[in-house]
Amino acid sequence: MTEESKQQPSRQLINAHVLSRIPLFIQIFSRENQLGIATGFTYTKGGQNFLITNWHNVTGRNPASDKLINSELMEPTSLAIWFHTKINEEELTWKPIQYQLHNKAGKPQWLEHPTYGSSVDVVAIPLTLPEEIELFPINETNFSDFRIQVSQDVFVLGFPRGITGSGKLPIWKRGSIASEPTANLDGLPKCLIDTATREGMSGAPVFVRFTGIYMKDPKKLAADDWLGQGDQFLGIYSGRIIERTDELAAQLGIVWKAQVIDEILSTVVKDS
Repeated sequence: MTEESKQQPSRQLINAHVLSRIPLFIQIFSRENQLGIATGFTYTKGGQNFLITNWHNVTGRNPASDKLINSELMEPTSLAIWFHTKINEEELTWKPIQYQLHNKAGKPQWLEHPTYGSSVDVVAIPLTLPEEIELFPINETNFSDFRIQVSQDVFVLGFPRGITGSGKLPIWKRGSIASEPTANLDGLPKCLIDTATREGMSGAPVFVRFTGIYMKDPKKLAADDWLGQGDQFLGIYSGRIIERTDELAAQLGIVWKAQVIDEILSTVVKDS
């Protein structure tokens, strides 16, 4: 299912933040033509690894209109995904692996939401990888336990306009939760964040950060309350709400809630 990209590996000597290792740099191709840059990350369930990214990244279509996004009206045929390779703890390296988006019969290789289909702009792609690849699945990350509330700080980790932080490490874009995270928008499992994101970040993981004294019961201190900084996985970024032709009019980004990943995988993967 995979074939190595012709591009050279990338390497960087750096002690990266644990969350910076989660996002993956993705190049979108239509045969030999590169259509754009996107972001993704891995998730593991039932002993199987998956790439999580946006539906519009693998189809090249706007989920609302089903129209092709790129000006050349070309559909994506493959993704070049830059994975971490196993070297040592101080040296980070990446290797691109090409994934075909359709099998020989022309059937899509990705999995969509079992209830909402492409209305949820998130897909999961089963991965088959060589031994030298090192994964950092988002659901194997140790996150903190705290209430997620509107107005809290968030960070979107991706590659705006293809820009990287160093090697293939992501850029951290800061924002805040702009709509009630427990509510659904338009009847779908999504919420809004206030942030100036850009193309290339589609499919990026979004993390909520809490700093201070966290009390499960604000009225009394308990033994498991904590002081410091904690992060949680909020969901998958999938683009901005654009008003008219001014992309800065609202600066609101769409985030699909983390729960949609397990919902997508529920029909094909049974936990071991």
